[in-house]
Order: sequence, then structure tokens, then C-alpha cells
Amino acid sequence: MQELLRRRTGIQTLILADRPNLETRRILKKLNIEIPITEPENFSAKPPYDIILIDTSDPNRFLSDHIKQTIKKAKRIFAIDHHTTGLNASTKIIALRYPAPATTEILLELSEKLGILEELLEDEPLAKLAALGLLTDTVFLTLATPKTFHYMSQLTKKINYTEIVKTLKEGKEKKTLPEKLAHIKAMQRIILKVINSKIICITHVGSYESKIANTLINLGADLAIVISPKKEKGKKYIRIILRSKEIPLTPLAETISKTFHGTYGVTMNKAGGIQIHTNQKIDKIKKTVLQIATDYLTQINGQIRPQ
Repeated sequence: MQELLRRRTGIQTLILADRPNLETRRILKKLNIEIPITEPENFSAKPPYDIILIDTSDPNRFLSDHIKQTIKKAKRIFAIDHHTTGLNASTKIIALRYPAPATTEILLELSEKLGILEELLEDEPLAKLAALGLLTDTVFLTLATPKTFHYMSQLTKKINYTEIVKTLKEGKEKKTLPEKLAHIKAMQRIILKVINSKIICITHVGSYESKIANTLINLGADLAIVISPKKEKGKKYIRIILRSKEIPLTPLAETISKTFHGTYGVTMNKAGGIQIHTNQKIDKIKKTVLQIATDYLTQINGQIRPQ
């Protein structure tokens, strides 16, 4: 997005983000990609300025008070996001949201319509980043659309695709001890319920919640729900991950979010994340969420069609 703006408008921009996690840093270093990130605490520009939210459209999902204040002081707030969210209509955001499996895909389409996609893809690090964005957000093309393959076909002409995939898989093929322990603990804590021949698996774990949810789906669950207590920047919250191949997740995520006064985001109706703040114990949260899921599956009985 920064390069799109620079080449099309010449507008001065900064990328504000927390430092990438260890796995992301490993991948970027291995692929020789440098991203000029400014940490939010180091942003001191005075208004007026505009903010463009990328891959999210709900400022309430940020934990950092500094980021929230930076967004609040902006003259205008734009959002480019592929998630379905429960954004409050009163929030002053100009949003661009496509039914796409990846925000990267939206940016590539914007570049194409502006006539600068070919120019952008001549920059090899940018092309690598675009491929990484498509592959990771679509779970290695599991959620891909025909348009995703259209852009991947253009990207593979500019990059070493095998190198990208190998680099991504290097960190996945061998589980670390903490990840192995997390999976085993998650399996120990599973509550399993069958509703109209559909299997719900709900569990909780301290980390690796997204990977564990994917594992449960691969093991045969029709609906996987993984709850994880988190603490970032000194603030505690609960993260709830949803996964399903056939059950539409947006209505379920919305109901759970409203029940706990939280925020949510869903991709292609198949992968979702919910963020809530509550003092309730994990076991009580699990029971409440399981009941909501049970009621939901009972309600939509007969409406689910294999995809």
C-alpha cells in the first residue's frame, strides 16, 4: 500500500506497526525483505494526517492506547480489509471491503485498476511480499478464488515460488517443544458435542490457537473453537478462534462477540477470530460459547451444504 501511494500520488507515508513476531522476522530475513516499520510509540507527527488501516477495519481491536490515540487524532480514517466485522456504524471510517480471501488480493486489484501492477511487481521484494500475503491469508490457497490464482500466476513470473514455499514451510514442518505441548494440552481439554451429525470441538490453550483450530478441522471436526487467554502491552484479553469448512461462521462470530461485548473478524465465512475482555473463568466461557454454537447449529439444521 505504501508503494502504491508513493508511485501513484507521491504522498509521504509511514508504516506504523508493532514489531513482527519471531517467525515473521525469520521469513523476511531469509527472503532478504526489509520493511521500514515505525513503532507506534515513535510516531510523533502532528495533525492533520490520514490513517489507512490495513487488514482490519475496527480500531477497537488494537490493544495499544498509543495506536488508538493516533487513530483518534487522524483527520480521516480509511480501511482496506477483507474481513467481515461488526464495525459500529457510528465509527467515522471510509472502508473498502471486498469478499476476498486476502487483503493482499484487494491491493493487487487496486494496483491493476490503477495501471501500476506490472510496475510494482518489477520490485522483487514487493512481489515476494505479495506472494507471502496470498499464501498465508488463504492458508496455502485453501480459501483461494479464481482471482487469487490470476494474481499468483503473475507473481510466479517475478519470483522464485519454490523458495517462498520452502521458507514458509521450514518453520511448520518441525514443531517446537512449546508447540507440541500446546497441542497435547489442547487435546486433553477438548469438549466434544455432536449436533445433527456435525461435530463441535471446543478447547482452550495458552498459545498456538490458530494452528490447533486448523489441526482439529484436519482431524475431522466440523466446527473447531479454540479459546486462548492473552496478555499484551500489560492488558489481558481472551482470543477465540473459529474454523469450519462448511458451517457459515459470520453469524456465530457475531453472536459470540455480542454476548461478551467483543469485536470479531471473519474471512470467507470459514475462518474467524473474536477478541473479548472479561473476568470470567475459561471454563465458564467455554460452556457459554459451546451453548451458543449448539443453538446455532440446531437453528441452521438442514441449511448447510457441502462446499
